[in-house]
Parts: sequence; structure tokens; C-alpha cells
Amino acid sequence: MEQTDYAWVAGLVEGDGYVGIVRLSRRRQMKSPHFQIQMGITNTELALVKRTQEILGGYIRTAKAKNTRQGFVYRWMTSSAQMLPSLEKIVPYMVGRKGKIAEKVITFQKDTQRIFRDRINMKRKRGWFIPLPAEEVKRREKLWEEIKILNEGEYGIKPRRKKDSSG
Repeated sequence: MEQTDYAWVAGLVEGDGYVGIVRLSRRRQMKSPHFQIQMGITNTELALVKRTQEILGGYIRTAKAKNTRQGFVYRWMTSSAQMLPSLEKIVPYMVGRKGKIAEKVITFQKDTQRIFRDRINMKRKRGWFIPLPAEEVKRREKLWEEIKILNEGEYGIKPRRKKDSSG
């Protein structure tokens, strides 16, 4: 792909896209919460989301539209480790708020991958699942909250504010 393709996708993400971290509900067997990075573009033009898929991979789904006469929109999505190389290619062209979010997401995923590799090696040695240390869970929760605040207003995302007990 050409650099102009990545710049084009960056503009589309900045305008009609989403970059962030989602917190998935805990499964019973998991001791720690699970976070997943995601990037997506929602648009009524199928050609735009198909071109994005050609450039970065991912998948396309349709969804109910809230504010269009068409009744549905096309949603391109990618997530997890497959998303990291794509995000690293477009982030140099992102100049707005979503560029800052993308940089935080890249840092989050790289740290998560490093910790995951370390934990897999520990699991192999010990033979059982090792929960995340409490400080790592807190670090991930904090970054997740920061990104939610930066994304405030996007797709109806409203971060939970901690109640002030002073007053």
C-alpha cells in the first residue's frame, strides 16, 4: 500500500471512526478483567469501508443507523493484536484528539503483549493460570478510563465519573 492510503484511512478514522479500549465482562474462570483494543469506522458508503478493509484488513458488518434515512450503516472493525500494525501505519497522519488516543492504545497493546508473553512463560513453568498483579489491573483500568474520557461523546460513550464524597 502507498503512504497516501494510510493517510486517507487516518482521515477517515479521525472523522468517522473510533479508536479505543473496551472492557469485556469478566468470565467466571478469569481472575482479572479483560481489555481489548478496537478501531472502527462507521459510514453509510459501502465503498469507503470496503476500501478501508482492503488497506488494513478487518471485517465489515451492518448496523442499525440512528441518524440516517438509510436505516443502516456499514461498520468496519479491527481489534486486538491484528490491529496494532494497522494503527502504527496510520497514527503518523492523525493530528487530532484521536491521534492522542491512538498513541495511548499502541502503548497499552505493546505493554499487554509483553506482559502476556511473560505470563505464558510463567504458566508453562508452573502449570496453572496466573492472575494479573493488582498494580497491572489498576494501570489498565486507569488507561481505559483516560481513553473513555478522550472519546467522550463519540458513539454515545459517557465515562463514569467518580462521585465526590466531600460534598
